[in-house]
Amino acid sequence: MKKTKQILIAVAILLIAATQSSIAQTLKELAKQANSQCPIQASEEFTITKVKAEGNTLNYYNTVKRINGSNATFQSIKNNPAQQKATVLINYHTLDKDLIDYYVENKIDVKYTYTDEGDPKSVATILLSTDEMRKASRYELPADEMLSQMVAIMKTALPIEMRKGYSKTNLELDAKNVITTYTIDEDQYDMDKLEPYMQSDEYKEGILSPMKTNNTLNILLHYIANSNRGVMEKIVGNKTNRTIIISVTPKEVKAALK
Repeated sequence: MKKTKQILIAVAILLIAATQSSIAQTLKELAKQANSQCPIQASEEFTITKVKAEGNTLNYYNTVKRINGSNATFQSIKNNPAQQKATVLINYHTLDKDLIDYYVENKIDVKYTYTDEGDPKSVATILLSTDEMRKASRYELPADEMLSQMVAIMKTALPIEMRKGYSKTNLELDAKNVITTYTIDEDQYDMDKLEPYMQSDEYKEGILSPMKTNNTLNILLHYIANSNRGVMEKIVGNKTNRTIIISVTPKEVKAALK
């Protein structure tokens, strides 16, 4: 991911400096420089093998690694390109606004082409339009759609053991809240003692604080606010099914962004 961001920085430098040459020629030069760094291991499953300038479009070619022989990740991209697009657009929220404006002004789109490692003929693509990138950089993408995709993406990592006997087990979206469910081992935690603290302002602030500082969670927080939703946590005992509910109102979510 670090090298991927270096390429994006190179995009900014080259494009903003491109005053004398055509955009198409500038993109070709960018692709040439990017390719000198390829292949780039973007993540465990994705390797950028080349970058190609296609008119006013930059195309990032990725090979999708098979994990334990499974092509599940590639099939997920092919069958649900909207979710993959949301995953990619998350990175565009942090790009320089001037760069995004330059994309928009010059109608530069970005394409991602994915190839299955085990079957090079299997290809899936997503295209980011300049308008989508502009909206992403300003948190102006449709809030319900982005929240739905982000929750689906984050849910794939569950369950997560936060600490011994305390696990994050579900994440869901309803009309009023983004809801996170934690399941606790009642042999280790006394819910009668937990509840007063969990209903305190201090605990609420503990919910919002990571969302202010963590990049992905901060993006999530913006879209929660834009959709006029709140944040809810449910703490569920593993034996009695007793549930403690903590609610952060839409007003409190919006205040956290100020």
